[in-house]
Amino acid sequence: MWRLIFLLTTLLLASCATGPGFSVPEANRDIQPGQVSTQPELANQARVVWGGVIASSKNLSDETRLEIIAYPLARSSQRPKTEGATNGRFIIVQKGYLEPLDYAKGRKITVKGVVQGTEMGQIGEAKYRYAILSPEEIYLWPVQSERQGIPIRFGIGFVFHN
Repeated sequence: MWRLIFLLTTLLLASCATGPGFSVPEANRDIQPGQVSTQPELANQARVVWGGVIASSKNLSDETRLEIIAYPLARSSQRPKTEGATNGRFIIVQKGYLEPLDYAKGRKITVKGVVQGTEMGQIGEAKYRYAILSPEEIYLWPVQSERQGIPIRFGIGFVFHN
């Protein structure tokens, strides 16, 4: 009986594990978007895994551009850790169309890709140099996983009737 309970609990917990599951051994974890914006020569053509929160999305005739506020990633899940300081900003340039309602402002995202250089832009009235990322894989975090503090309850009950 206890083996069955253990097996079911293990399967349940494994099915709750979420994340992109990118293979990242070849990714350079030392390079961050903020560093690239100030020292572009550091990262040209580097393969990275970055993530953060979508600040804006813009569909053009043949590509979609996502502006991302970068945050450090959790080592195990690669989920952006938004409770800390940011790591700068970057732009994902995806060939084709991404639905703006899905890739909406405030959604969390993790992306594996290659740094293609930098591009000057603006944040408000301030000039800013963005790292440009050509994505190989994009993971848009589900909305329901963005809620925190929801307890998970497990229970086994027996009911006896006379």
